[in-house]
Amino acid sequence: MTESVENAFRTAADHAPTLDSNQQLIWLGQRQAPDLPIYEISYRFDIDGPVDPERFSRAFEAWVDSTPIMRWVADDEQWTAPNLVSHCPRPNDIRELDSAGCADQEIEEAIADRMAQRLNHTSALYDSLLIHVGREKSVWLMRVHHSLTDASNGAVMLAQLSAFYEAIEPDRERPEFPEFQNLLDLEERHPRDKTRDDGQWWQERTGPPAQNNLIGYGQGQDDRYRQLRYPFVVPDDVIRSVRSLAARPPFRQFTSDLSEFVVYATALGLWMRRMQDVERVAFGATAHGRATHDSKRCCGMFMQLLPMLINVDADEHVDSVAKRIGAESLGFLKHATRNSMSPATQNSFDCVLNLIGFSVESFAGLRTTLKWLHNGWGDPGLPLTLSVDRTDAEHPSWLIDYSVERFSGRSIRQFANQLAGIVQQLDCGSALRVRDLQLPSEPTDVPFPGPHPDSGEVKTDSTPFRETSLRERFLAVATANQDRVAIEDEHGTLTYAELLDAAKDLAEVIDDAGFDRMVPVLCQRDRHALIAILGSALSGRCFLPL
Repeated sequence: MTESVENAFRTAADHAPTLDSNQQLIWLGQRQAPDLPIYEISYRFDIDGPVDPERFSRAFEAWVDSTPIMRWVADDEQWTAPNLVSHCPRPNDIRELDSAGCADQEIEEAIADRMAQRLNHTSALYDSLLIHVGREKSVWLMRVHHSLTDASNGAVMLAQLSAFYEAIEPDRERPEFPEFQNLLDLEERHPRDKTRDDGQWWQERTGPPAQNNLIGYGQGQDDRYRQLRYPFVVPDDVIRSVRSLAARPPFRQFTSDLSEFVVYATALGLWMRRMQDVERVAFGATAHGRATHDSKRCCGMFMQLLPMLINVDADEHVDSVAKRIGAESLGFLKHATRNSMSPATQNSFDCVLNLIGFSVESFAGLRTTLKWLHNGWGDPGLPLTLSVDRTDAEHPSWLIDYSVERFSGRSIRQFANQLAGIVQQLDCGSALRVRDLQLPSEPTDVPFPGPHPDSGEVKTDSTPFRETSLRERFLAVATANQDRVAIEDEHGTLTYAELLDAAKDLAEVIDDAGFDRMVPVLCQRDRHALIAILGSALSGRCFLPL
């Protein structure tokens, strides 16, 4: 690298930008649960070809030194404040593997070992490992704390590092970082009105705190931070439907990204309306808080989670819902200033839609694929997140992160299948009313990479999913989870086996009492009410709460 380019790399501002409201919430969250890697984001880049390790390390150090936000460290283990260090706080690690033998297995083991290590936050808020496999391939693992960047910026980091890597040649100028033209155009089309009160706009749309009323299986408080990821391979016909809808009114907007967002937001809003039977649905969506040219000084733009609140009448046509979501989306982005996010806005939803629109093509001309890894932990306030991963533009996938406390793997597979079904129904015609939407119950045939039976997820029977009665569902879940806690209250705990025995005993009493088709239930809302309901179901009768 020439001296002029070397000096140019180090001319960035020598002070770290202040924490915005979103970063402050993440910083506070990490402080509350410092022993859990809740906010660690991990990317894996598979590069088809050799990467010069020495050149890569020099480019990495130059990139970090020129990017102030990458030089943040935690002042102490209490996460009281970030501190900016002068130079690259932690160099890139290199690991050489023999190209012969079980290289793939060694790569997986190396990544697993690295993922199991916690970031040393007092020395760096990132961790980098380059695995060099002869001349066949290279794998770059990059772990970053969420306070530095958002979860969709892996493509940004790769493009920036690639620019530095290619610039380490004589007479090369300092590389220009990629600009996200769609979002910059959005800023130009909707200039900021300095007299406008964005805080009031969000306050009017925040609404009451989310009631956490999505359908799932409760699994106790010990698992409140545990999350799993279900990678749903989107069928080709669903992808075609999304693109078809995005190309025509009322879904079409002035950018392709925004058009697809309206398609997914409409489908998600309609699903929530049908599942929760509420007229006002609320879900979180991502907005760029730094959609300006200043973003070139960061490792990408930082996203904020802000609420989308939509009124949906069961008798209206789905096209009118899409029009309203399109209009709300424009206002959403127009008012998404840097500090719009607050505890009140985030507490108004528990379901998130995240559209990842930045594709990955190559690193220094070598074909590269990106995989956003999941570490098994997440924010308990966001039990369900749908990320539309379009880093592979031809074959997008849905990454569904869900709380094991709130959902089973089967219910998540059903959610993915139902959302795909709604997208296809939207593509069939505009005369469809909200109440006429069909929610298919059969989950996809794509295998679900579920956890080990002892990992904490509630297990269900292995038979294909179908519409079942309360009796059948309870028997299946209780039989598969006999030793797990089903009820915990002031009287103690009951396992599924104990709850099943109590319900069976009551069912025998109901049979002996000679009830016809209905069992009246009068009791307090405690374990006895649940036993009464389940006992009535096991006896083959319905119950009538008094």
